[in-house]
Amino acid sequence: MATYKLPEGQKLATFKIDEQDWESFKAVCEAQGIPATRALVGFVESSIKAGKVDEALLPRLKTSPNNIDLDELEARLMDKLMARLEEALAAFTARIK
Repeated sequence: MATYKLPEGQKLATFKIDEQDWESFKAVCEAQGIPATRALVGFVESSIKAGKVDEALLPRLKTSPNNIDLDELEARLMDKLMARLEEALAAFTARIK
């Protein structure tokens, strides 16, 4: 399997987004003849040039009734889960040797 090497100085950025939102965004971009990647890079470059992010363009944070950031909570839980899984795998591997 061939692997793609990014051009020097470039970074592959990934993020979570609602599946339907992503499909809708790509459709809007496609209707204008603009690749979705170009639109996102344009947003980043505009923010850098302005020295700030236009908060009016940002989505509301997903929060619970107790005002907890659910994305942050999910990330923390996944980190803890992966650590426990790695510990369990290491213990299991040590037992079967």
